[in-house]
Amino acid sequence: MKIRLVAPPYSSAPELVPPLGLLSIASYLKSSLTELPLDIQVIDCAGVDVNDYDVPDQIIRDNVDVVGFPVYSQYVSVVTKWASYIKERSPNIILIAGGPHVSLTWKHFTNRWGHLFDYTIAGDGEIPFTSLINSLAAKNRPMEIPGLGWLSESKELINCGLPGPQLPAENWPNPFDAELITLAKSRPVFIDPFNGQKRDAVTLVNSRSCPMRCSFCSIITVSQKWIAADVNDVIKWLEFEYSRKPFEHIYFLDANFFVQSKRVCEIAELIRERLPGVTWSALSTVLMFLKMKSYIPLLIDCGLRMVELGIESGSQRQLDIMQKDCKVEKNFEAVNVLQQYGLRIGLDYIMFYPEQTIEDLQDNLSFLIDSGLVSQLDDFDHYFNALILYPGTPLRHKYSKLFEKELDPDFVPPCDDLFVDESIKSIYRLTMEFCKHHMGWIKQGVKNIRTLITEMDSHDLDPITYKRAQKLRLDFISLKHLPLKVIWHLIDHHNYDSIAEAMPQLFIIQENLKAIEDTYLKTEFV
Repeated sequence: MKIRLVAPPYSSAPELVPPLGLLSIASYLKSSLTELPLDIQVIDCAGVDVNDYDVPDQIIRDNVDVVGFPVYSQYVSVVTKWASYIKERSPNIILIAGGPHVSLTWKHFTNRWGHLFDYTIAGDGEIPFTSLINSLAAKNRPMEIPGLGWLSESKELINCGLPGPQLPAENWPNPFDAELITLAKSRPVFIDPFNGQKRDAVTLVNSRSCPMRCSFCSIITVSQKWIAADVNDVIKWLEFEYSRKPFEHIYFLDANFFVQSKRVCEIAELIRERLPGVTWSALSTVLMFLKMKSYIPLLIDCGLRMVELGIESGSQRQLDIMQKDCKVEKNFEAVNVLQQYGLRIGLDYIMFYPEQTIEDLQDNLSFLIDSGLVSQLDDFDHYFNALILYPGTPLRHKYSKLFEKELDPDFVPPCDDLFVDESIKSIYRLTMEFCKHHMGWIKQGVKNIRTLITEMDSHDLDPITYKRAQKLRLDFISLKHLPLKVIWHLIDHHNYDSIAEAMPQLFIIQENLKAIEDTYLKTEFV
């Protein structure tokens, strides 16, 4: 039986994080059905154009029996487009849909798309998918498999009850044991903040769900408890992958890695002992991270180099609406701890949300300034993030009632339609226009000037060149601050039809940047 688990192209740019959920399903299937002759591949189509059908065409040519797709709420149209293409040309291929969106909207999704997908899976996919393959191999119609549903010929929902059971952590397979076909041209990398070294990296999830109950998060809607793999299993998986493809950094992509302090320390110490020289990073909510504050020196000694913090906002009112159960002061404290130890900071931040006021937006901007993150962070995404209303979340239900709108479960509504304050709506519209037309040259300018500064630092400079180099540093800082300045400017100048009218000096800044780059590219220290 030929089985392909396909992660369709979910963005226009290559995403280097492999489809970890599909890898776990493939590994579990491989280890559970050893008596069956199975040909299982996970195909990662990150970076492929959605209109490029080379992968679906190859699936059809290979006479594949079963194709499984993970579905995410922002990309329902993408996965249904590829599934429709396959179904039209090879109707005998069994198509299966699972993943977060199916789990969040199971009955609706099966009703709407049951004519396209032969089966849908809600919850953890390992057990129901494996049971389904076992039934298909025996040429039986699967029945009474928890987490597995479908639409009958008479359009009746079959078996769409409770999601499938959580796979016990002791039964989790080694995700690196699956065969992965990736179309990305490179593997993940990490830049060490301590020495600037570029490190080849791997990604791993070793716990599932989250004990927090933030009202905007889709994880809580699935309502499964937080569970984690055995520490020794985690290290064995990593050693297995290291023996095949040596790496220098681990991205732990658990929704909340720092839930249990003792467990984190055990993993860190085993990495130091069994994978010497390998560094690592992780994601965490603020309060969970602060519980680990006294352990930070130990964790650094064991390779910790970055923490991505779910800060979400610098406005206390916004934090309360999102049920973050955290104070702004704690957000400041967490950032300060990371800065104190020289660790890289990853920032999860929601700049815009429906109930926002001008004061809330100012609080968001002020937090970035007062915490020192404006100059410190290397990316700019946090300036443009708007709240995503995932199906089934408390906030989506709240805003659906507030605006008396029936929100399509297969559609993530843009914030444009949901702002309460018209001023915020206008600021957001102009900010998105600024992002579209200006962030490209700003990002490239920051990259170019950083390269020039690095080159400059490697030379002994004469007094005149030194002064020019210091001016270059000021230009670099000014450019990194520009997105914040633009949004702050729009707070007082948002009654315009376009960003060009609201802030005409942007084009002057762009021309000045080009002149700066041209001048410094000709300086003697380059």
